[in-house]
This record gives sequence, C-alpha cells and structure tokens, in this order.
Amino acid sequence: MTEIELLKDFYTKVKAMREYQRAYFKTRNEYALGQAKNLEYEVDKTISMLDDTGQGDLFEEAQS
Repeated sequence: MTEIELLKDFYTKVKAMREYQRAYFKTRNEYALGQAKNLEYEVDKTISMLDDTGQGDLFEEAQS
C-alpha cells in the first residue's frame, strides 16, 4: 500500500469512527458503540503500523 493509499484509508477509518461515536453518544445505541470500538482498534493498528515502519515520519516531513 502506498503512503497516499495508507493515509486515505486512515482518514476514512477515523471519519467513520467519529460518526459512530457521535451516533452512540446521541442515541446510546450498542451497535454504534461496537462499530466505534472496532474502528478505533483499526485506527490504533494503523498508527502502530506507521510507527513500526517509520512511515510515521510522513507528518514530520510535511511540517518541514
């Protein structure tokens, strides 16, 4: 997966996670909570992968 594809996938997961979190806090729906937790796990896994591969430096390079 290219860096751009990885970032797009990360963005999509974070966006969906936040939508399910909002839905849960608005309705206290257990399905929304489960989906938010699943996506949170995927987001954390992606962050960990970026840290392990050194691709986490993408964000530092962009600030330079």
